[in-house]
Amino acid sequence: MTPIDAIKDPRIATARSLATRAGRDAAGLCLVEGPSLIRQARAAGARLAYVLTSVDATGDDPSLHAELCDAHMPVHTVRAGLLRKITGGAKPVDWLAVAHLPAPCSTVAPAGSPTRRPR
Repeated sequence: MTPIDAIKDPRIATARSLATRAGRDAAGLCLVEGPSLIRQARAAGARLAYVLTSVDATGDDPSLHAELCDAHMPVHTVRAGLLRKITGGAKPVDWLAVAHLPAPCSTVAPAGSPTRRPR
């Protein structure tokens, strides 16, 4: 499979939009960075939309790549340096997942407001 190498690729554009709270709220998605957090999110039952991994990183953690493929999770390789542009950080990023945000909790009455209690 050919690595994603365009910043305008829809998967990259979606991931880039998640760098802001407004983008996350509008899309109902968030970013999960790094193999450890991706594993933790999956173990907690998070629904991952897809995973992006650097061309350089696919050999670094073959077990994660195998786990994701076994779970029928879309894993896309990305040219080196493109993941860093998504996060805007200075450190290299090798694994990045786009995850669905959980449904919001029901609203709670503000402190001090009258509430009815069942008898």
